[in-house]
Amino acid sequence: MTRPSTTLIAALAGIAALSGCSALTGGPGNGDIERVAREQMAASLQDPNANPAAKAALEKALADATISPKGMCNGQAEPGVQVCAVDVNIQMPGTAAKASQPFIVKLTKGSDGKWKGAPD
Repeated sequence: MTRPSTTLIAALAGIAALSGCSALTGGPGNGDIERVAREQMAASLQDPNANPAAKAALEKALADATISPKGMCNGQAEPGVQVCAVDVNIQMPGTAAKASQPFIVKLTKGSDGKWKGAPD
C-alpha cells in the first residue's frame, strides 16, 4: 500500500482552508459566511429610533471588523439551513482596543443558488 505524499496532503489542506471546509461538503464558503455575517449584523443596526451619529459609528466599526469562520457549519440543526460560528474582531466606538466576539450566522441557499441569510 502506498502512502499519499506530504505535498498532496498539504495541497488538500490548503484548498480546504482557502475555500472553507463547509464548501467542500456542499455548505457555504468562507466568503459567503463573512458576507452574510456582515449583512445580519448590519440588519441589527436598523433601529429607526437610533441616534444617527451612533449608528454611523457602529456601521464603520462593522465595516472595519475582521470576521473569521470557526470550523465547519452545522447543516443538521434545521432543514435547509447551515448554522456557522464566526469570531468578530471589532473595535467599538469609544474604545482603544479591539474585542473578539462570537457570532452565529444562519445561511440558506436562495432559488438562484447563492447563499443568503436564513430567517429566524
